[in-house]
Amino acid sequence: MISISSNEEPQGSLLPDLTPLLDVIFIVMVFLMFTANVAPNVLKVDLPEAGAEAAVTLQEPDTLAVNLMPGEEGWAVDGQRFSDWDTFAAALKQRVASQPERPLMIAGDRNVPMERLVQLLAFLQQNNMTAAQIQMEDAQ
Repeated sequence: MISISSNEEPQGSLLPDLTPLLDVIFIVMVFLMFTANVAPNVLKVDLPEAGAEAAVTLQEPDTLAVNLMPGEEGWAVDGQRFSDWDTFAAALKQRVASQPERPLMIAGDRNVPMERLVQLLAFLQQNNMTAAQIQMEDAQ
């Protein structure tokens, strides 16, 4: 009898199954595509070209002080505190309209959320209040 030798591959393959790896790569790729195209809301701020050495100390006592504070009463105009934005914005408009010659000075606590400063700067820009100064403390 003639016997035929079988040179067939064994049923199991030596290569691992790549399906789970392809699934993970696809999920990561979809996640990156969704998150990469999100345009953040930004407020354009023109920063001064000079450094901190060009900052001057202001000795002008008659300024309209706008304070940003942490906590419930987050805003103040000349020491009068406000707990909600709408009341604060109306009071600030009224003070600026009644005393347009007083320059606006913004002072904030270091623990104030940045959102409040951005909200205030956007409000000033929308109401054409361009002469504003930000009070800074010297680093020691």
